Amino acid sequence: MNRGPSVAALFSKLLYVIVDELHSFIGTERGQQLQSLLSRVENAIGRRVPRIALSATLGDMTIAAGFLRPHDGDKVRIVESCATGQELKLLVRGYRITALVDHNAGEETPDEESAEEAENDGSVRAVAADLLKTLRGSKNLVFANSRSNVEKYADLLGRMCETERLPNEFWAHHGNLSKEIRQDAEAALKDSARPATAICTSTLELGIDIGMVKSIAQIGTPNSVASLRQRLGRSGRRGEPAVLRTYIRESEIDSKSSIGDQLRVELVQTIAMVNLLRARWCEPSRTGHLHLSTLVQQLLSLIAQFGGLTAKRAWSILSEVFGADQSMFVQVLRSLGARQIIRQEPDGTLLLDEPGERIVNHYSFYTAFATTEEYRMITAGRTLGTLPIDRPLEENSALIFAGRTWRVVAVDEKRKVVESLPRRPRSDIQRRARRSPRQNSPGDARGLYGNRDAPISGCYGARSAFRGPGRISPSTVWNAGASYLPAQRPWSSPGWAIARMTRWRSASNTSAISRKTRAPLCASLRRKRTR
Repeated sequence: MNRGPSVAALFSKLLYVIVDELHSFIGTERGQQLQSLLSRVENAIGRRVPRIALSATLGDMTIAAGFLRPHDGDKVRIVESCATGQELKLLVRGYRITALVDHNAGEETPDEESAEEAENDGSVRAVAADLLKTLRGSKNLVFANSRSNVEKYADLLGRMCETERLPNEFWAHHGNLSKEIRQDAEAALKDSARPATAICTSTLELGIDIGMVKSIAQIGTPNSVASLRQRLGRSGRRGEPAVLRTYIRESEIDSKSSIGDQLRVELVQTIAMVNLLRARWCEPSRTGHLHLSTLVQQLLSLIAQFGGLTAKRAWSILSEVFGADQSMFVQVLRSLGARQIIRQEPDGTLLLDEPGERIVNHYSFYTAFATTEEYRMITAGRTLGTLPIDRPLEENSALIFAGRTWRVVAVDEKRKVVESLPRRPRSDIQRRARRSPRQNSPGDARGLYGNRDAPISGCYGARSAFRGPGRISPSTVWNAGASYLPAQRPWSSPGWAIARMTRWRSASNTSAISRKTRAPLCASLRRKRTR
């Protein structure tokens, strides 16, 4: 953009464009930006450049072809692998969530409660204990679904190693950690001379070379079948079987349990995903979004590149990849003009106005994607990474970061910096003294599955709850005004709830669920989606 007149010369000898992990771009803002940039490069050099895309998790090849070459997807050559696949070893373990800290037993800040949640929930400790037992001495990846879970399990596993006087082989890895810390974890995984396991988010799902790992562990339900397949692809190379261990934590069921808990949503969803994975199915990419924010960013970038251009010229370039029609594009131009982002000269040339110039010249313009407010976390002058802040931090409060527990020393709001020191963990006697008598007894981390038919027997409880009197008709589940009906017999497959559902907006059997039952069901399902 800053070298607009030189773009043609810079890319004049470009022969091919290779897009790896294509599925991660389709239907996203990043993908729309990539499409626009490729189109602009071809427009600048005056010729088409062959595009090559790779992916192991495409649900619909025609959608992928249309993304790679908009409006000419039928001309894209599709090459699909005929490999029969590899051996898969699978384990699904379930744990009942036990009671957390008794908040009446002593005073403690909210941050300290969250930092020690893992020690007071028997199911978390049981998951960590099994990870320690089965993964020590080898290379593994543990996907924990969220940064908070990464920190929680990395910290707990590190302290378990310290307690048992074992070398710590567990590393935290997520996007908010500093580049130095992430590279240390990646180097440990690459080093064939020592065992290492990374507790991670999707940062290690694709793209980073970490060598071969022995197994994959998944804590909680995967985000999608495509994501599960991508993660599993990290294991089982060089002729070895792929190994997947899945850990599901579900609440104890009692008379006050929500319908979502009684239906064992995470358990059923995990079983459905495994069934779909075995059937070689994954979700087709979602397309059709307008991505108007990316359209605005690319329009301003075009104006800066050419030093001004007409609306007709801008439309001819951007219309190739954006779904907005010409009338909507005119509305976007008028909206930007009303806000003094751009202005139009008498000859029709679009130029950046003063506010627009400030936006384009700011470093954040290049990212084009909104991020949450983050603070830089440091200790003894060393940057640990960036920390998303969703609540006020107080001095002397505790938090987990980079797989360790830290004490907040000072918070600089202006510089957005959190100064911290390593926090000395409580002794086992101190922790037990804070628990209620019930919690001082051995933790209940019994498996949800107690026999060889674990997944099937685990579904019986969910099915019983679904069929229960006064609860839910086995043919209709309400969610935000729409009902979901199984396309086949409801109980024909353990994964029916996710794998066999068809949306039905105008069901006649709407009286199957009372209003008192419908509200908590909808609230429970919304909570499950937002976790």
